[in-house]
Amino acid sequence: MIEIKNKVNCSGCEACLNICPKNCITMVEDDEGFRYPKVDKEKCINCHLCEKICPILNKYKSNNKGYLVYGAINKNKKILRRSTSGGVFYQLAKKVIEEKNGVVFGVRFDADNNAVFDYAEDMDKVIQFLGSKYVQARVGNIYRKVKECLENKKTVLFSGCPCQVAGLKSFLRKDYDNLYTCDFVCEGVPNEKLLNIFKEHYEKKYHSKIKNINFRYKKYGWKYFGYLLTFENNKKLYLPRNEVNYMNMLFGLIYVRPSCYECKFRELNSGSDFKLADFWEVNNSRNTKYNFYGVSHFLINTKKGEELFKGIEKEIDLYESNLDEIKKLNNTFNTQVFDNKGKHEFLKKIKNKNNDEIFKVMETYNNLTFLNKIKFRLKLKLVKIKYSIKKHI
Repeated sequence: MIEIKNKVNCSGCEACLNICPKNCITMVEDDEGFRYPKVDKEKCINCHLCEKICPILNKYKSNNKGYLVYGAINKNKKILRRSTSGGVFYQLAKKVIEEKNGVVFGVRFDADNNAVFDYAEDMDKVIQFLGSKYVQARVGNIYRKVKECLENKKTVLFSGCPCQVAGLKSFLRKDYDNLYTCDFVCEGVPNEKLLNIFKEHYEKKYHSKIKNINFRYKKYGWKYFGYLLTFENNKKLYLPRNEVNYMNMLFGLIYVRPSCYECKFRELNSGSDFKLADFWEVNNSRNTKYNFYGVSHFLINTKKGEELFKGIEKEIDLYESNLDEIKKLNNTFNTQVFDNKGKHEFLKKIKNKNNDEIFKVMETYNNLTFLNKIKFRLKLKLVKIKYSIKKHI
């Protein structure tokens, strides 16, 4: 049976939970708030399937090359604004659903703003999968549902973190011609514990439950995206991206899953057909043009992926790029996340503290100086003024 002795060796992909024929594996939170498999030894029949399909224990490896690389921008401005960056995933999903009568799997927020995997058979539901979630999603039994669709000859597009794509492929144990997978350049995943503390603080402050979280609110542009909290009492709160403690802790690598520090699925090692990333340094690109609402770096990693993409080109502005350019302009693509000692210091600081006290500790990681905070706010103010003028012309 699977037993996690070193937490670096578990990405939380939940492949073991899905493969278990006796359903005797559950995911249990540790003291940090990350979920790990726990086996009910009384139910376990020692089939060892959970160990055999673990992508980390079995050193899962992909031979994908990423031979087609583009800068990409969806021509549909409404979808572009709703998406994390360039809006490519929506067009892939649209082709699978409308042309192949297929099923799309992705991550949405549930009623309690927990990130959960779900599937869509129409484009209205796909909208829920758009945008960054910035927390590790609950996989549940979704790999089983993917397999059921594949066995029923349905075309499937599965979107997730690189470790989740590797987890799915390990679970399936064979290749399917009707399966397409899409992941993204991932810096690391935080957990629900800190997100819930973040939400609880603002729900107390505004005397209402949060109805919706938009982690990529791009009203004032992709470069100056912020976070929008919508409450049940219809109040809305816009938070500039550099002033949110939860996000600063993620981007500062203060609080990500232990396996992220030694991720086995970086670059092209997940086996995905497509990979997406923010094209942050687009102004330093040879060919790609900047867009106010976002630009994606888009990698097609397989011949099968190239075939699916045919016909979608007319919906997307494409600019030729290459692997060298993405490695140069996106450090997260090929740089291993370092083990930030700040995490260990943070865990010491919050030991035996209640949620209000933990939030105050989190606030100390808002590392903008007062002067830089003023500078950013002034820039944002100018962007808002330009947006307002443009809107009324």
